[in-house]
Amino acid sequence: MSKMSNVKTTEYAKNSPERISASSGKFVHSSGKETDRVLKGHSTKKVAGSRYVTAKRTISFGRGAVHTISATDKISMIKEGISKNNLNELKDDYDFDYDTLSKILSVSRATLINKKGDEKFDQNTSERIMHLKDVIDYGESVFEDKNAFNEWLKKSNLALGGKTPLELMDTIYGIEEVKREIGRIEYGVF
Repeated sequence: MSKMSNVKTTEYAKNSPERISASSGKFVHSSGKETDRVLKGHSTKKVAGSRYVTAKRTISFGRGAVHTISATDKISMIKEGISKNNLNELKDDYDFDYDTLSKILSVSRATLINKKGDEKFDQNTSERIMHLKDVIDYGESVFEDKNAFNEWLKKSNLALGGKTPLELMDTIYGIEEVKREIGRIEYGVF
């Protein structure tokens, strides 16, 4: 029997890593660790004698996090705006320069440079950042090696019309095509 078998799903989201143990009433993270504290960014309320996580969750933009979260959470993050700090994490992890990012995100280089720290991008730019991050997380999970995936992003690809994946990622359809190509690699369909 798994540690999670005795755990009640939260009202917030069935795939949420936060649960409440039916036996102890403590909060349980996806790792199985129980805690008396609610995770940062959460609150609880009693509903018919049970506790449920109800507040909006703080969702990590770190490595591998975006690919696995629900569409609802992604939409929330987009509407709140992605911060310059989040973009810088992505930029630094993949050695993207501002010229490349400005093409992919369809914004001026100056807009990217002039944002500071926790300042948020508008909804359209945040959505493009989210698409980019989603593809990167998916690619990293398929390739299982950040450096190999980074090289693949920058190499011309016959399946993509002889262009590099990064060259195609300046449109939503291009991003989706790159994602489909990663899927073909994942399932061995070349």
